[in-house]
Amino acid sequence: RLRLVADSAGALGSGGAALSEELACVYIGAGIPIIQGCEINDNPYHPICRACRKKLHDQGDSTPIHWIDRDTRYGEKLATPDVSIADLVGEIDPIKVAEGRYLADEETIHYGLVPRTNRGIFAINELPDLAGKIQVGLFNIMQEGDVQIKGYPVRLPLDVLLAFTANPEDYTARGKIITPLKDRIGAEIRTHYMQSRADAMAITEQESWVSRGGNVEVPRFVREVVEEIAFQARAERKIDKRSGVSQRMPISVLETVVSNAERRALANGESPVVARVTDMLLNPGQPFDYNGQRLTYPDIKLVYWAGGNPFHHHQNIPRLRRALGRVDTTRCLDMSCADEE
Repeated sequence: RLRLVADSAGALGSGGAALSEELACVYIGAGIPIIQGCEINDNPYHPICRACRKKLHDQGDSTPIHWIDRDTRYGEKLATPDVSIADLVGEIDPIKVAEGRYLADEETIHYGLVPRTNRGIFAINELPDLAGKIQVGLFNIMQEGDVQIKGYPVRLPLDVLLAFTANPEDYTARGKIITPLKDRIGAEIRTHYMQSRADAMAITEQESWVSRGGNVEVPRFVREVVEEIAFQARAERKIDKRSGVSQRMPISVLETVVSNAERRALANGESPVVARVTDMLLNPGQPFDYNGQRLTYPDIKLVYWAGGNPFHHHQNIPRLRRALGRVDTTRCLDMSCADEE
């Protein structure tokens, strides 16, 4: 039967959608047989749609079957106010009616996303954005095991695992989850941002596109600076704590760092490609490209370095020495975090 077992709730960009996608790898097997041509992945041994029952009755053991893989058995949909019952459940197909079938005939239905994910997992992202009447439709198919289209009930005992994602603050800000539907959520998983910089750096490295086939190196201290941007933003009083700062932000920043390093290496014929922080100090007044704009490096007179010994982290110590020699004052503050030792 159709089951709703997981609701992934958490702050913006804290991995709720990614968690629902991982369900496919954990709970879905390598492949299953279905009756060939069936829109809802009917089980050859226990078909639920009329067309497959008729085909099995007429052809018996000669009924053709087809094997579907894991990816085919996972579906997802971003909930928006314009999502309809036809999108998720189904609709009467006028072409099939024109062929001579009656409206009440089950075979006139063009099935939606949920029935087409039968014997699999279907995820709905940002559930509160789904209109209340659509949530009622989901509740009806979960509770009663039937589909009501244009007033015609069709018994359809689907075997689907539903996963929802939502930001708890959106329950009232943009919409809400109707009580009967929320009451049938079997488990709620709360996602959150990483508490340590090391864990956050590992996630950013895993999800970002930095391995591009070239000889690109991003020093650890650059990765730490990128990650610290998100940590500082989440602690900033001007940032709405209820919405948070998405983990996608350091991911996109790291990708931008690598892209800028590649652009500079191509322009100067450098190899290997390394992200570095000394360009600004060594090239005052020189132009550089940032966020679609042509800007100019400032003439820096004071450097304040926090977070460790810069000479220990930098990949080109002679070059860093030349860069710091151009400024009037350099101040270094060393600090450590006991929880990351």
